[in-house]
Amino acid sequence: MSFHVHIGTKEQEFLWDRIYFRDYLKVNPSVASEYERLKLKLAETYKNTTGRLILKVRRLY
Repeated sequence: MSFHVHIGTKEQEFLWDRIYFRDYLKVNPSVASEYERLKLKLAETYKNTTGRLILKVRRLY
């Protein structure tokens, strides 16, 4: 088992968005399955991607 922890204040909306998204996936298993398939496909597609793309994506957020 592994964990991914986010720590912040109540005012940090991006943390709440992640909680709401997690909860939405929990009550919508078909959407969760679709999301899982997408993440696995993207992981395979970009498995050999260099850090340059990652930095570019981070600048979008």
